[in-house]
Amino acid sequence: MSSLSDFKVNACQEADLIRVIDFFKKMQNSTLYFLPEEKNDIVKKYRKYKDGSEGLSLFLLKDKNKNIIGCSGYVPFKGILCGQAIDGFIGSDAIIDANERKQFPLLAMLLAHCYENLVRKEKLFPLVCPANKEVSKSFESVQWQDFCRIWRLTSDFAVKMIPKLVFSGIEFKQIKHFDKDFKSFFEKIKEEHHFLLNTDISFLNWKYFSDSSAKNVVLAAFKKKKISGYIIAEKRYGDIHIIDITVDLKYPSTILYLLFKSLDYFEIKELTPIVCCLSHKSYIDILMRAGFIQNWRIDCLFFKVGLLFSKIKSGNFYSSNKDLYHFNGFAQHLY
Repeated sequence: MSSLSDFKVNACQEADLIRVIDFFKKMQNSTLYFLPEEKNDIVKKYRKYKDGSEGLSLFLLKDKNKNIIGCSGYVPFKGILCGQAIDGFIGSDAIIDANERKQFPLLAMLLAHCYENLVRKEKLFPLVCPANKEVSKSFESVQWQDFCRIWRLTSDFAVKMIPKLVFSGIEFKQIKHFDKDFKSFFEKIKEEHHFLLNTDISFLNWKYFSDSSAKNVVLAAFKKKKISGYIIAEKRYGDIHIIDITVDLKYPSTILYLLFKSLDYFEIKELTPIVCCLSHKSYIDILMRAGFIQNWRIDCLFFKVGLLFSKIKSGNFYSSNKDLYHFNGFAQHLY
């Protein structure tokens, strides 16, 4: 008869990757977002930022026979929370085999504790997006709390429904790196965005431009020679995925301008689906008026002890407006 002590959590190694793919396939009907087809898919998602240590940013939960029965990964972010710079991580793909979880309800706590060790050791602000409600409840039982809700929005008809926009007074440029002007841009828009997931220029360049095989289109918008927003889009399996879209909300129409200008870089049809993940109310409202629908909610939790290791004052944090939280670049935490 197994006991909780028979289960171990280890960092994923190269030798584990084939079994990890098999496990993800087994779990694909459990609202798991990430479905890798080959080893490189896992390596690309869970590579470590400026870290020479071995292994990937993926925890594997194994039974006494070393079978994988659960996993949970983490992807770094360097953003802004309550007006201050913050380094953190988002835990994603947190899932446990349902049969094992029913027999051992406390298994998710083992994964939660791995994240908590990261908080204490590396002083990172912790977020996690559990793959299902059962795992989420286990995290909540050990002091993880609601941080924000992220919505997956889609439209099969946006290309057809939206008339040709007149891009008056706005210019576009495809970019190959984020320069110092983007630092000023993020500083300018932080009052409209009480949380921004990715704002560090070096980190953004690593995230989007260090992989030569990436097929992202990165497009910036300029108004009066100043950056008014940018978009990162990618075509996956025939759909257009908006990986990141961030704008100066003094010019909210820039959201639609960037969205439809980015389509020029892809081969599309009238009914090409467009997909994005958003949490900021203004962005959601604008896209829903343009025909997008909310079809999938993702709950994001945070470990409240993480506030103790950050420079964020708890009063500022708890008084911030979650409707103004913007998970720019979140889509890559799913795929």
